[in-house]
Amino acid sequence: MKITRTKGFSLIEVLISLLLISLILFGLDAAQIYAIKEAKIAYFFNAAINQINNASERLAVLKMHDGLDQQITTWNAENQTLLPAGFGEIVGEFPHYIITIYWGNAPHHCEKQQIGPAGCLKKEIQLE
Repeated sequence: MKITRTKGFSLIEVLISLLLISLILFGLDAAQIYAIKEAKIAYFFNAAINQINNASERLAVLKMHDGLDQQITTWNAENQTLLPAGFGEIVGEFPHYIITIYWGNAPHHCEKQQIGPAGCLKKEIQLE
């Protein structure tokens, strides 16, 4: 009897190639999940900056007129819509204010800017 050797892939070679392809695809999935997480963090940061600028503009328009409490209430309602568990504080008197915004499960004391799924930003403004 003569044994002939056939050419082609064996079952082990096919299984190894499938394993390698699946590992590569899992790696790509992990990279996509990381990119989505970072995009979400960037969105929160950008929304917080826009809301701080929004509050600054509201204060500049109000100057010394009444209605600050109503503007802060409206601004905080917007914060809750744009940011997860978002709220802000405006402290001070005309013309010097400190605006702080929090989101996520950030501690309610913002010593330094914190950016992430939970964070805070603080800005001092001097109006003219």
